Amino acid sequence: MGEVRTARVGEQVALAVPERRTGGYRWVVRSEPEGALEVVADDWEPPEGDAPGAVGTRRLAVRVAAPGRLLGVRARSWEAASGEGTVLLEVRVA
Repeated sequence: MGEVRTARVGEQVALAVPERRTGGYRWVVRSEPEGALEVVADDWEPPEGDAPGAVGTRRLAVRVAAPGRLLGVRARSWEAASGEGTVLLEVRVA
């Protein structure tokens, strides 16, 4: 599922991932290695229309400090996020 991007240290990379909030699940993200990628903006766009179960879009802006991966786990806010996670973004430094 993940995207691979090339960026310079200090640049920001935009990322959009589908997210269905009606079931309570949201992406919980983390950088690997820690500190390599920092989420500096996090917005959610609701789906168009009002169809039950429709998918919206989570938009992240990520600042690059070093090469790394942004991993995401879909979890409910009242439950602990567990598992390895899905690679949402891999950044290679130019």
